[in-house]
Amino acid sequence: MSILVIGEALIDIVSSDGAPDRYSPGGAPANVALGLGRLGDDVELLTDVGDDFHGGFLLAHLRESNVRVHARPTGSTSTARALLSPDGSAEYEFSLRWDPDASLVDRGDWAAIHVGSIAAFLSPGAGAVDSLLQRGTDSSALLSFDPNIRPSIIGDQQHALARFESLASQVDVVKLSDVDADWLYPGQSAEAQIDRILRLGVDLVALTCGSDDSILSTTSARV
Repeated sequence: MSILVIGEALIDIVSSDGAPDRYSPGGAPANVALGLGRLGDDVELLTDVGDDFHGGFLLAHLRESNVRVHARPTGSTSTARALLSPDGSAEYEFSLRWDPDASLVDRGDWAAIHVGSIAAFLSPGAGAVDSLLQRGTDSSALLSFDPNIRPSIIGDQQHALARFESLASQVDVVKLSDVDADWLYPGQSAEAQIDRILRLGVDLVALTCGSDDSILSTTSARV
């Protein structure tokens, strides 16, 4: 089964007083692709990385897990820095860009396409997400979307909600956390949030609720 994942690959940097910075590969879509590659699936990742050390590290990390990466490395790789305070709380600083080259992806016979996170909302690359989703809609591919909301990056809630619902209306599966859902639909119960997403035409909603398990729902069944 061939799967296309579209989204950011970045470096997570954890900083705390009295300790050296810790660096690790990250990006929610990149992690999805990496997990699929390690499971033995035929997986491709359209992403945007720099031609710096961090970019080379990310590419090697993904390729070691059998991910075929589509990118034109140039400039600086995106980073997410977590600044830890003595009580363990964190503040975040992002240095991001998202401008993938969709022309690198020349096939259209994927069994599934997954999009998500910052890449679904951040311009100019959001246009590449739209064009490839349309190609998936025109085929028989299973389409999935995980918004992985980052309020400090995607900005205005109403604008982000409109974008979320536009993308959700095009896909078969939406996976989101209870934190994502509460930001998108504040003051509503989990049941009401799921019902609203299903009314967009989604076949399956998967809502993760931390230590309280998860809810899987279609229009006819909920577990």
